[in-house]
Amino acid sequence: MFNFINHRLMTMVQCVDARRFEAEEDRQTLVEYGLIIGLLSIVAIGAITFLGGTITGLFEDVTTALGGTVPV
Repeated sequence: MFNFINHRLMTMVQCVDARRFEAEEDRQTLVEYGLIIGLLSIVAIGAITFLGGTITGLFEDVTTALGGTVPV
């Protein structure tokens, strides 16, 4: 009888531990996605800042070549 109760208690503890592990894993995944999005945002802002003048100049050259006027 004691072995049966002990086995049932251990099974319940294992189920609770598995659920706790799944919840912790979900939170960890969410944090990882947040860090990836933050890093990509920083890289995108840096690239736009760094290449902004070059891209603007390229569009001005194309506009002038097509006979248009470049707005100031």
